[in-house]
Amino acid sequence: MAYRIIFWCPRNGVDVWPPAKQPLGEAIREVVLSGNHSELLEPFPAEEMLLYLATAFPQSRTNETGKLQWNNELDHGFVALAGPQFVEMVSFDLADEDLDKIFTIAERFGCQHYDWGN
Repeated sequence: MAYRIIFWCPRNGVDVWPPAKQPLGEAIREVVLSGNHSELLEPFPAEEMLLYLATAFPQSRTNETGKLQWNNELDHGFVALAGPQFVEMVSFDLADEDLDKIFTIAERFGCQHYDWGN
C-alpha cells in the first residue's frame, strides 16, 4: 500500500490539521507542490534532509528529475522530493524500522509530518 507524507515546519501557532473535513494542511500542500511559497511555513534545508535520507538508505539513488528513490529486495521503498519548504515522500510497504529512520531524520530538522487522506 502506498503512503503519502509531507514533512515541513509550520510557523508557530499554525495548526495544519483542522478543520476536519478540509484541513488547512491541504491548502498549504497545494500551494507548495505547485511551486509557490507559503507564508504559513518556515523554510528549512529540504535538500539536506534528502542527503540524510540517502545516507540512512545507502542503496538509494537520485533519478533524472531529482527524486530520491530507495527500495529493498522485496520492492518496498520510497520516492522523496524536496522543495524549498517541504519534503514529500511516497512510501510503499515500508517496515516499521525504515519508517522510524525516516521520522528520526525529520525530527532532526524540526519537521512535522502531514498525511491527511492516507
